[in-house]
Amino acid sequence: PEFSGGSFEDPRFELVVGDARAYIEATGDRFDVIILDLPESLEGGPAGLLYTREFYQAVKGKLNQGGIMTSQSDNASWGCLYAFPAIVNTIKQVFPIVRPYQASIPSFGGMWGFCAASVDLDPLAMSPQAVDTRLSDRAISDLKYYDGLAHQHVFSLPKHLRQRIDEERRVISDTHPLAIRVDYSS
Repeated sequence: PEFSGGSFEDPRFELVVGDARAYIEATGDRFDVIILDLPESLEGGPAGLLYTREFYQAVKGKLNQGGIMTSQSDNASWGCLYAFPAIVNTIKQVFPIVRPYQASIPSFGGMWGFCAASVDLDPLAMSPQAVDTRLSDRAISDLKYYDGLAHQHVFSLPKHLRQRIDEERRVISDTHPLAIRVDYSS
């Protein structure tokens, strides 16, 4: 409870635990923010169709004007760049504004990739001062990680990662879903 800071009690918040694709495709609701905290798309697992162009098109169709989607987008560590660039490239096929970012996730052992995507909202347009002002206006002052400088920092990807994303040509689709092979033998 101390991590969420009461956010689950906010009447505007709705947590849905279930089949994300079935929910997005079936709901008539529209959203200002859609946060996709998805499982990895392991080979043979159920999550492969949650990283496809078709799924992101369905998500885009559920966003209000000025809405934004953010998605966990797999490992962004130096030697583990199989999925993240392909996910970024796939999202770019659907949304005109796509901002990949990364953060250190200690429980996952390193840097993890994410994407913010929108039709008309660019998170990079917000200065550090604007982020800090919004947090202050909303009386949010006890965050341990996020502020204006952290906002700016997460979108500042290292050169090797920017280059790998720029070179990526794969587009993940329903007919060619993402499948991450994990070798547990070593």
